[in-house]
Amino acid sequence: MVPTLDTAPALDRATPWSRRLTVLVLVALAVLLAAELATRAIEAHLEAPLEWQSYETQTKVSQMDALGKHGGADIVFLGSSLMDTGLEPTIFDGQLGGHVVGYNAALSSSIPRMTEPWAQYVVVPKLHPKVIVLGLDSYDFTDEGPGRTAFLDAFLASPGARHAMGRSDVLQRFDRWLDGHSALWDHRFQLRDPETLADAVLGRRPVEDPEAAAVEPDGRQSFDQDLPFANRVVGGDLPVGDWSLGTLDPAAVDRLIRFARSRGIKVVLVDMPVTNDYVARHPHGEADYETFIAAVQALATRDGATVVDLDGLRDHSLFADEVHLNKHGAQVFSTQLAAALAPEHLIT
Repeated sequence: MVPTLDTAPALDRATPWSRRLTVLVLVALAVLLAAELATRAIEAHLEAPLEWQSYETQTKVSQMDALGKHGGADIVFLGSSLMDTGLEPTIFDGQLGGHVVGYNAALSSSIPRMTEPWAQYVVVPKLHPKVIVLGLDSYDFTDEGPGRTAFLDAFLASPGARHAMGRSDVLQRFDRWLDGHSALWDHRFQLRDPETLADAVLGRRPVEDPEAAAVEPDGRQSFDQDLPFANRVVGGDLPVGDWSLGTLDPAAVDRLIRFARSRGIKVVLVDMPVTNDYVARHPHGEADYETFIAAVQALATRDGATVVDLDGLRDHSLFADEVHLNKHGAQVFSTQLAAALAPEHLIT
């Protein structure tokens, strides 16, 4: 008798497994779909995922996106927290007759090596300014200081900066695509926190980051601006005890000026107001600060930038601490900067 190949038992054995696999896939898809719909239902009560190194930066990106849809800005202000808290665009614009649109794009804890890519890849493409005003103090022209590049490193590593600078790899681009198409994927980290999830389900809005909440519509950072100088944390900001003139950040300012001018953008460098207390913390006090000012002037002369010296505003009544202007100081500074630039006819 010739043996025959009987496949029925094999089929009988395979069929249940294929069915089980199909059921498992369908159940998994149903669970994911339910989770996606549930996340979308509570999404308004979840904090936006952080794409940049800070929520302040993320807030300013959103503001600039909106402003860019309405023509951008004639003039943008860049720099560290000194410019971030010190310049009120509404006052500046008003001093120039109200026909100038300004935006304060300065970032807390920025150094020129961070300001340069921020301006080149984010601010200028979004706002298309005619003028860039860059606020500087001695800390911007040294290579010294502990943790100096911490915020720079965080900025360059952030998904937002990598995308803007065209440095995302394939996996990072795919991750960004998923973020834009799936609320579940976009909020996956917040959903892992039981307290955050419970608050969202109960309809409680998340507590907004205080520095992001203090960003005004014109970009100015008003956080802690009402603090009196007497309550400052002495020596708490910008360590310059080992200050010396550096090369890395001045080179970044040089590149920023050249980038701007190659696009027909005028550049103004501002020697920002600081207190005598801050100047005295340098190894050679006022002599070091004069070295910094001379370096700024030399760079501006070489690159064709304008320099405005408002370092003479040193009265404690204008400051919240040794380097940051208070609300009154910001008003005085914004008024005087507008008056200094008006004769230059920078905005045409």
